[in-house]
Amino acid sequence: MKVHTTMQKWFDEMVDYPGETIKGMVVHMALNNDMARGRLRLGGEKATFDRIDCAILAFAGESDRIVSIPSAHKVLDIVASQDREFCVVPGGHAGVFAGAAAPENAWRISADWLSTRSN
Repeated sequence: MKVHTTMQKWFDEMVDYPGETIKGMVVHMALNNDMARGRLRLGGEKATFDRIDCAILAFAGESDRIVSIPSAHKVLDIVASQDREFCVVPGGHAGVFAGAAAPENAWRISADWLSTRSN
């Protein structure tokens, strides 16, 4: 019950996305599958993921019904980064970072990952 209440409060207070933003995400990321192909148009520019070579930490939620674990992992296949890590943590799509278990999982992993890469 606590998890449901926490997530419902988060969704109820979330700032709405403009319709054109959501439409663009659905068309380019879901229908055309552009991101999985390693390219995505952002505004007037084309982002090409094979040119990304910075360190990457990616997450998937073990109970995410929107993005499957293999789909989330795909980001590591389309970038040039050598320093990359993938973690599966408790939670659904939004719960990975906003759920009750996020501080002990995704937040802690992120903090530790960043501290090893900070000067």
